[in-house]
Amino acid sequence: MIMHVYWISGSGWSDPIIVASANVLPNTSIAAISRKSNTIEVFWVGNDYSIQHAYWYDTIGWAGPFALTNPNTVDGWSAQPDLAVVSRNPYDKLEVFFRGREMYQKLHHVYWSEGVPENGFWSGETQIPGSIYAASGKLAAISRASDAIEVFFHGTDYEVHHTYWDGSNWNNGGIVNASESRGDALGGIAAVTRASSSTQMEAWFPTPCSRALQASYTGSNFDFTRGCRARCAWREGGGLVGLARELSRSLGLESSLAERGVDLE
Repeated sequence: MIMHVYWISGSGWSDPIIVASANVLPNTSIAAISRKSNTIEVFWVGNDYSIQHAYWYDTIGWAGPFALTNPNTVDGWSAQPDLAVVSRNPYDKLEVFFRGREMYQKLHHVYWSEGVPENGFWSGETQIPGSIYAASGKLAAISRASDAIEVFFHGTDYEVHHTYWDGSNWNNGGIVNASESRGDALGGIAAVTRASSSTQMEAWFPTPCSRALQASYTGSNFDFTRGCRARCAWREGGGLVGLARELSRSLGLESSLAERGVDLE
């Protein structure tokens, strides 16, 4: 079942509340969002591998659950099927992303638009072109502008891939950075955009050498936090020498050290 607790200043945490008592896959991920100050939306995978949805409005309390897709829509091979949800425009659209069930498991989504028709509607399930998604992979989604959506996910090569909506079409953003971003497909991906700027976003993910990488987008390309590499260099490059090599590269000291006869290779 799906349980809910809430916190109010001065009152503390509430007792658990049952939001859904049936059609909940035991190992499902859960995604939740608040698109207005008086609404909450929560999503999960049902035991029939459909996308399930419940919502709370301050005027009616909890409603649902409701099925947003047909049964057997979500991939059943994942150990823990993942979901991501984003709100945009600024709050009258919702998009839910998940891994589909076809042979080459693609990224899929369903979306909702307020007022079309009068009470809003959920679309049918749609496949996002070119987005082959690893069986045990994770995903994250953000909206950095009213007409933009960014989705990060593990590809079948376990690199962190990026696809984005530009207001008219889905576009393949490719691998975030092939030489740096190889992720751990059992780990998560987190992404955020800064409210003051639509040209900046950040993504974080673990890698096989147990480091966490931060990828920063500043309007043209992704850059990586070099300090994260330095923290891992001890394991990758052979103890203290590997760490010193990475720090010298990060700080631009290679030429100066070479002039002094210091060889870190």
